[in-house]
Amino acid sequence: MKTRLSLVGFVSLLCFLVTSCAMLGHAPQLDVSLVNLQFGESTVFETTLYATVRVQSEEPEPVLVDGAVHKLYLDGLNIGQGTASDRLEIPRLSSATQTVTLHLNNIAMATRLRDIIQSRRLDYRISSKLYTVVDNHSHTVHSKHEGTLDLNQFQTPQ
Repeated sequence: MKTRLSLVGFVSLLCFLVTSCAMLGHAPQLDVSLVNLQFGESTVFETTLYATVRVQSEEPEPVLVDGAVHKLYLDGLNIGQGTASDRLEIPRLSSATQTVTLHLNNIAMATRLRDIIQSRRLDYRISSKLYTVVDNHSHTVHSKHEGTLDLNQFQTPQ
């Protein structure tokens, strides 16, 4: 009798866990890509870089990004990390852009800068962690994207 009750209890608990997980929903499918870079103010030790990222959603429902952390790598070198605390609403099956401020260490970049300037092209990788809300459920979404930048396309603020 005890074995039968234990089995019934175990099956009930298993059913509860499965339905609870289903009710939490799934983490949204998001892709983050680098759209533009603009250099800002500069001091001897630090340069401000404004990176515009595009967050694309494959979800049939709107997605709210309630903060993000983005790490940027140029030619394999981690050049900086930026955070975005403002909310970004992505319409269903669509995308939206957001500007992230990164502070670059000039001393770390000095040895690589000449090679980057001479090549006029460089490979990049952006590794992102997005804090999202879908149907009142919070999720953390990780995204990595790689590409190549043409330095001839850079814009500087006026």
